[in-house]
Amino acid sequence: GYVEQNRQEYGLALQEAQKQLSYGRIVKFVCDAIIMSSEEEKLSRSIIGDFPALWQGRGKFRKGSSAMKTLDTMIKTPIITANMLAKELGVSFQAASSALNNLQKKCVVRERTGHGRNRIFAAEEVIAVLARPFGEDPAITLEGARRKLGLDTRISHHDLTPS
Repeated sequence: GYVEQNRQEYGLALQEAQKQLSYGRIVKFVCDAIIMSSEEEKLSRSIIGDFPALWQGRGKFRKGSSAMKTLDTMIKTPIITANMLAKELGVSFQAASSALNNLQKKCVVRERTGHGRNRIFAAEEVIAVLARPFGEDPAITLEGARRKLGLDTRISHHDLTPS
């Protein structure tokens, strides 16, 4: 995160603290790291929190369906199997598998294994936001995630405006 991105400044501040017993620079660095990390977390949380509504716009979902219930689950567990989803939702394996297939057709998740059995599904947009380099514009990583999902990669301002 922040420390890795600002490694040189961190090293200089740490050296100053250790060799000269001067702590102002390191204290400021740590404070800046906390503030910037908090801002980054707020942005990520806001974008990810808006995904279920965005995903609902990609197709019709029956109210109360397993697919509809899965949208919120994908925020908490962005990599999931049908067995995991069945346990999470308290539904049959068949209902969970059907929900994941439905979400794949609507470009919400992507199946990563390419196998017919023991398939693993991923909410690529959630993973992209969480895994992006510190401070990177989310639009950049979302473009790559949406390309993986087979979506138009043009990002609208609405998709990235925190609610």
